[in-house]
Amino acid sequence: MPKPDAKPGMKREIAVAATVIVFAVAVVSIISSSSYGAQTLQACRRILLQQPRYSCIYAYANSSMNYSACNMLPGQQSALCITAIARRSRNPDACNSISNPGQLYNCITNVSYETSNQSYCGILKGANSSLCAFDVAKSEGFANSSCAAIQNSSLRQECVYIYDYGKAASLSNTSYCAALPNETNSTLVSEIISKDYTNQTGVSSLESIDFSGLNISARNYCYFSVSVQSGNATSCPGAGPFSSDCAAYVNGSRSNRTANENVTELCSSVPSYADGLCKFSAYTEHALSDRNLSSCMQLGNITYRNSCIMQLAEMYNDSSYCSSIQRNVSLESSCNASS
Repeated sequence: MPKPDAKPGMKREIAVAATVIVFAVAVVSIISSSSYGAQTLQACRRILLQQPRYSCIYAYANSSMNYSACNMLPGQQSALCITAIARRSRNPDACNSISNPGQLYNCITNVSYETSNQSYCGILKGANSSLCAFDVAKSEGFANSSCAAIQNSSLRQECVYIYDYGKAASLSNTSYCAALPNETNSTLVSEIISKDYTNQTGVSSLESIDFSGLNISARNYCYFSVSVQSGNATSCPGAGPFSSDCAAYVNGSRSNRTANENVTELCSSVPSYADGLCKFSAYTEHALSDRNLSSCMQLGNITYRNSCIMQLAEMYNDSSYCSSIQRNVSLESSCNASS
């Protein structure tokens, strides 16, 4: 007895699947061609199914670096195609064929990132030009020269403030903190903390803090962070509402702390935003009281770990500890010179 024919719906599914496979093979064959000319593009355009046709055109445009071909794609796909080519070719003029302001901003900013050239941001109009320049400055770690190129005065000043904090943190020099505003500004403080602007790991330790409910200024935070980072409590008064906590963490003066306490258990009782500082203080105290380098090495934050090692070397006048300092040649040299 002959087998019954497949159901009509199943036949259609099989036919569609076969067609997709055929067109996928066609796309690979077309784009693998050694030359990219009008014939290749026309072959893409003859593909009947929409998505394979768009994929073929996108691949052709990127392979041939022909951003005009991207205009055959719809809306957002066209903008993404142009942006990819503009960035790879480092050519901001390619972005001019994008009409949507948001997509144009994305394209120009991408090229500006790629070339580290803020002048391209001038292609954008109004506020977008300054936002682009700020984003490029951010990608470069807020160098002072990058801040100067931002037209909007508020964004330019914010950039300079973040630059000042970066200098304070990288040099452990609180004189830069004095240049920061002393008014409560959770947005600025969050911006400072959201990135490590000194190109070290985790200078900031309050990453999980909710600033909306705290009366803290950028200057307060700068004094707090740099004092703890450097292990020097003399600048803690500048931390404002955090001054007493700052001194406690630097001096290891928490009354319930002993050398035998479990640090994780101890720090579980402090607010989440202070966990990193608590561990830094506790492990450093253990290291200094026991002359034990392994306590410093328990710190995952490399800046805190290096500070702990530095204090250990200075206290015991033993430069052999200095070789354990990581990713900071100048600090290691300073450690060797002072111990």
